[in-house]
Amino acid sequence: MSVLETIESGALFGGRSFHIRKASEYEPAWDGLEEASLISSHSSSDDCFTFAQSCPRDCFSNHKVCQQVSTTSLSKRVIDIGEDQMSIRLIEPKCIKAPYTALSHCWGDCQPLKSNRLNVHLRKEGIEWESLPRTFQDATTITRKIGLRYLRIDSLCILQDNDQDWETEPTSMGDVYRNAYLTIAATSASSGDIPFLTSRPDRYFKRLPFRFGDKRRPSTMIEVREIPDLDKDNNIGPLDRRAWAFQEYQLSTRILQYTEFELVWECREATYCECIGHKNNWHSCQRVASVHNINKPQKVWHNAVYEFLKRQMKFQSDKLPTLAGLAKIVSKSTGWNYCAGLGEENLVSDLVW
Repeated sequence: MSVLETIESGALFGGRSFHIRKASEYEPAWDGLEEASLISSHSSSDDCFTFAQSCPRDCFSNHKVCQQVSTTSLSKRVIDIGEDQMSIRLIEPKCIKAPYTALSHCWGDCQPLKSNRLNVHLRKEGIEWESLPRTFQDATTITRKIGLRYLRIDSLCILQDNDQDWETEPTSMGDVYRNAYLTIAATSASSGDIPFLTSRPDRYFKRLPFRFGDKRRPSTMIEVREIPDLDKDNNIGPLDRRAWAFQEYQLSTRILQYTEFELVWECREATYCECIGHKNNWHSCQRVASVHNINKPQKVWHNAVYEFLKRQMKFQSDKLPTLAGLAKIVSKSTGWNYCAGLGEENLVSDLVW
């Protein structure tokens, strides 16, 4: 990946950062400004799949904090994607330890393919490729490309009409996303029937004229784009506005976000994106998934609740079940007693929200 010039613009541009690169057919505006290859025009390109493969490999090999989470038994139900489109089925593994991906996505108005008590036996016999919504198809494709066999999709792995499943599954989601090889986030898709392996907008970089201080030199062109601040900009796609997805993001040890413009990788130690490569990952270190490594867990919990309440939720009755997975991780790491969204040890401060 080519090195691009990054300018921290400070107060002049409201603290935003910009990417500047040499326009291909023009003289560089200053020494060291490189011409970078364009980011792939489609998120299913070979370069994108290489990115999706290399990020978790690097994480497992080099990140000690992330290695604290080990492969555990598969969840109660997972999708076995097999070797081709004809061998996809729902399974109920017992004590099988294997890496898997988990899908985080927007359900949208078009309800996704679901499992219930009446059709679960059919799901175990096989799931036709054509019956899978486009979001599910893309997640299956990515899982195969990175060399894994198992995929967790909540609407298929939780029986939607089973009260017992809904009583136990939300609190176990912390383990599902925390222990996943990676979470695939369909960030750019607003519903389950919309693909997220798509072509990208060509407005990624904008060309601007650049004049040299030395008037003897002719003016040239540079290409500029604003860099999303991953520590501040949570709303980089429809998925980031959903409350359930916020929990999945918070709980994931490793997450690969398919945004409209590029892929963004985030784990407990690092952030990578296609545009600039590595970035220090203070934001990830403040997630609930990392709370056991943080000096002020109460602050992390309050920040998580504050951000959670900004998200959209179709049913208000889902509020506490959605928080349950986050609360379980915090309680386990701190010893706090959690009750209906509040910590008994911090009852006064927790009542603020």
